Amino acid sequence: MGVVIGIDVGGSTTKIVGFDADRGGKPSRLIKPQFVRATDPITSIYGALGKFTLQNGLSLSDIDRVMMTGVGSSYVEQPIYSLDCRPVQCWHRRSLSLRAQRGYSCQYGNGNSYHTRFC
Repeated sequence: MGVVIGIDVGGSTTKIVGFDADRGGKPSRLIKPQFVRATDPITSIYGALGKFTLQNGLSLSDIDRVMMTGVGSSYVEQPIYSLDCRPVQCWHRRSLSLRAQRGYSCQYGNGNSYHTRFC
């Protein structure tokens, strides 16, 4: 199992983070989160992915899948660099307890914070 990338594509800032999965497929190591600013969501996604892979010494073959959320993620209609891209609907999981489930918290520009986890 490879690296799972999470990208939150906002209106002005795109956030990207990665988790290195262990042999069982569970996230085991956080790869340093990064931020990219761009007004165009597609430019922001490609820029964030390029910056993230370059600065963390990753190649595209190291990436298992890309989980995307945020308003800009709706612009993605095909795989990015032939990677498996999946939308994550954060608002459907807002009632999950952070203590009960492993995951991460998405915070949107409007101040709302939601818990999600990689599927």
